[in-house]
Amino acid sequence: MDGKRGFSWAFWPFWWGHTLGLFGDVLFSAGMMWFVYRATGSALATAGVPLMDTAARILGGLLAGPLADRRARALWMGEIHLAKTALVVTTALLLTRQALTPWVVYALTFLLVVLSALYEPAYGALLPDLVRPRVLARSNAFLQASRTLAHGLSWALSGLSLERFGPVPLAWANVAAFGLAAATFLVLHRLRPRAPAVAWRASSPRIFLRDLWAGVAEYRRSRVLRGLLAVSVPGWLTYGLWGPLMLVYLDRVLHMGAAGWGWSQALFFLTGLAGSGLAAWWLGRLGWREGQWVVRVAAFHGLLTLAFGLAPSYGWALVTVGLAGVTDPFFLSARQALLQHSVTDDLRGRVLAVWNMATSLGAMLSFLLMGGLGEVVPLRGLYSGMGVLYLAGVLLAARVYGLERAEVGET
Repeated sequence: MDGKRGFSWAFWPFWWGHTLGLFGDVLFSAGMMWFVYRATGSALATAGVPLMDTAARILGGLLAGPLADRRARALWMGEIHLAKTALVVTTALLLTRQALTPWVVYALTFLLVVLSALYEPAYGALLPDLVRPRVLARSNAFLQASRTLAHGLSWALSGLSLERFGPVPLAWANVAAFGLAAATFLVLHRLRPRAPAVAWRASSPRIFLRDLWAGVAEYRRSRVLRGLLAVSVPGWLTYGLWGPLMLVYLDRVLHMGAAGWGWSQALFFLTGLAGSGLAAWWLGRLGWREGQWVVRVAAFHGLLTLAFGLAPSYGWALVTVGLAGVTDPFFLSARQALLQHSVTDDLRGRVLAVWNMATSLGAMLSFLLMGGLGEVVPLRGLYSGMGVLYLAGVLLAARVYGLERAEVGET
């Protein structure tokens, strides 16, 4: 039965299992990069871990949508985390026997991130079954808080524990995180069983491609989905500016070095956590439609990108980073709610899987494009120019698709 705030009792074990899984993902990634760096001393070899991560997300995304719609979702999420538990047990045993090598790390990373790619659309597709539509955006903000907290604390705890105790205890902590997440989802499935959204049919590559294409075709059919895609593309292209290139900008332009970049990342984590809490409280309470949140916050992020490029001082730059951290959860939570609510249950997993693949491809393109442009275009001009393009792209897309009118209703 739904609670008075629109959250069913099942939302809270769902949230707990999701948070544990996120902690496990970051613990694994941090531990594997540390191991490869210690084993090789090579920055290139260490970069192979996130490279495997990106490749696995694209491959896993091809299968994720059809499976998310063909499987009982809570059960599927539990099975995924059981498989993750088996992988990290293998990792821990290899570490204990000193038999782990960088190439084995790459293979284990690839397999684990494929499982993460399979999980993403399943949890996004299950969430609307656990909350009332009027609090769907707020519930996504709770999950965004989990992501921010898990990523921030896991990296910090991993760094401290790796330096003091080495990778073996961290690996067994990783086993505990994934094992508890698996148990939570399996119990949730037993207490609240639900049939798959789509009846299972004989599987073949052709059938899976046809299922995946049904998710792609939904973007052609739905004006809201096309609008969300059009508004998000300018933001995806700026990923590189707020990632690796930000370190270069703070060093070359504002002369703050790695320490300045570290403080900016710490600030983004703290303000992001605060923003997630505010979004969990305010979304749906201030009278704005979800589409209004998406468009207005995206436009504001375009202005922040421009302001960061014009920053006359490090303090100015930190203010823009803090504002980005506070407002980002409002954008992500409202956008996710519209994605979840704009399609029927039988297509939801495939639509979310297509979105996840597009996001990964957009991030890859941005890192390559912004990294290349950063070597030939003055950095202030690059940030300012991309900020203007971001703002113009959002406003144009919002006008063409009328996205500000989109909302999550009770029907």
